[in-house]
Amino acid sequence: MGVDDHYGLSLGYNFNRILGVEFAADFFERDLDLDGMGGIGEEAVSSFIPQLRVRYPVLKDRLVPYVVMGAGPAVLQFNDRKPGGFGHAIDADVTRAGFVVGGGLEYFLADNVAVGFEGKYLWMDEVDVMVDGVAYPKDLSSFMGALSLRVYFSENFPRPLVEESPPSPSRLYFGIQYGGAVLTDDRITSNVKLDAEASAWGGLFNQVGGLRLGADLGSNWGWSLRWMSPKATWPWTTSAPWGSTRSIRPWSSSACVNPLVGGAGCLISWLAAASCTASSTTRKSPVRG
Repeated sequence: MGVDDHYGLSLGYNFNRILGVEFAADFFERDLDLDGMGGIGEEAVSSFIPQLRVRYPVLKDRLVPYVVMGAGPAVLQFNDRKPGGFGHAIDADVTRAGFVVGGGLEYFLADNVAVGFEGKYLWMDEVDVMVDGVAYPKDLSSFMGALSLRVYFSENFPRPLVEESPPSPSRLYFGIQYGGAVLTDDRITSNVKLDAEASAWGGLFNQVGGLRLGADLGSNWGWSLRWMSPKATWPWTTSAPWGSTRSIRPWSSSACVNPLVGGAGCLISWLAAASCTASSTTRKSPVRG
C-alpha cells in the first residue's frame, strides 16, 4: 500500500562509479483501518536503514539509474486518533525489523547536484494493534516513492562533468606534389599512340608534378582541388584539374594521417608542337635521239 506525508534524508559514500553505501532515514504515515471499526487513526513509521547502492551511469555519466537494498529498524507509533478510535484504549507503538529494496533514476544538473525519482518497498512483520486489549493483526509493509535532490559533497572541487575532446581542426592548405604516372591506355585515337617519355623512370613511370588547394573539415573529412601535369612522348602534353573528397583517419598521436581519396575531374590534352618535312627528287629520263 501507498503512504502519506513521506519524506526522508540520506547520507552516503560512493566507493567508485558503481558501488556505494548510504544510511537512509524515511518517515511516513499510514492510515490505520480495522475491520468492523473503520479508521481509528494513523500510524507513523520511521525507518533507519543502512543500504547498498549500485549505480550504472550512462549518457556520459549524466543519467544514473540505480538500485538499493538494505535492512534496519522501523519504529511505529500511533497518532492522529480518528472518530472510529474515540473512546477506545489503543496501543500500536512497536519496533520491527525492516527490509528495503528499490531503485531510482537521477540526472546531474551540475557536477555535484542531481535530481531524480526514487521508489522502494519497506517490508516488515505484521503489527498487533491492541484495541481495548484485543489484538488486530495489521500488515504495514509499504511502498515509498519520492522526488529526490542529491548533493555530492566530496565532488565539490571544480572539474568538468565529462572530459571534453579538443575542437576538430578546420583549415585551408596548399600543397605541391611530385611523383610518377603510368600509362594504362596508350591510344588517344586509332592513329595516335602514346609512349612513356624519354625521361620516364625505368622507361615506365612518367614524371608528374602538380599543385593542390584544399580544406580539412574537422578531423575526418576534407576536399581539395588539384592540378596535375603528367607528360607523354612529344608532341602531346596533358594537364588535369581534379576535384576530390578526402576521408581522414588520424593515428593515435594525431601527427600522421592516412587519407582515403576519391574524386572526379577532367583530362586536357593538346598538341604542343609538330613538324614534318618531305623531299622529292625529279629524275629525268635520257632522251633518245
